[in-house]
Amino acid sequence: MPYAIKVNDDIKLIPLNSKKRQLFLMYHLLTKNKERLAPYFPGIYQKPLSIDEVKKLLIQKEKAAQNHEITSFAICSRRAKQIIGEIDIYHTLIDANLTYWIDKDFEGKGIISRSFDVLREHLFTQNITAISASCDRTNDRSISFLENKGLKIVASYNNHYNHHFVDLMQTKIEYLFYKRLNSSQLERG
Repeated sequence: MPYAIKVNDDIKLIPLNSKKRQLFLMYHLLTKNKERLAPYFPGIYQKPLSIDEVKKLLIQKEKAAQNHEITSFAICSRRAKQIIGEIDIYHTLIDANLTYWIDKDFEGKGIISRSFDVLREHLFTQNITAISASCDRTNDRSISFLENKGLKIVASYNNHYNHHFVDLMQTKIEYLFYKRLNSSQLERG
């Protein structure tokens, strides 16, 4: 993966790390969005959230990245001068599972949509054959978003915290088949 991935003139995806600036920005973001995130990430909020707990989380992600198990990106806004969300890619040999969340103040602005498109394009140029994503089964907005991106529901289950989730998936073949042709491809067709 490249160091930084440009999404648009304002947004970049930068590998998440435990360096001091990112650490404090992530702490602020996780604290601000606690009510929204706690049901989905109960492990983070079991104890009172502290800088040390966030640092441990980021160090764990760095170790997982070194083992090629995960790639974590901070969604960074140049204009706001802050981290506004996170996208994680959990790797297996041939597929990738994407998880994402964004600060409540930045929802509905197309940031996750464009970031998802950029990452999917990048992953499908690699040896990845499928991407998947999971979301709360009651989160109709997220399910609709993923279905609009071409993912199909493949499973529904309760996790060990008894939260209801649904898995969606798209193969590289499905993506290539359903992807809109660009103008040069249309002229050749």
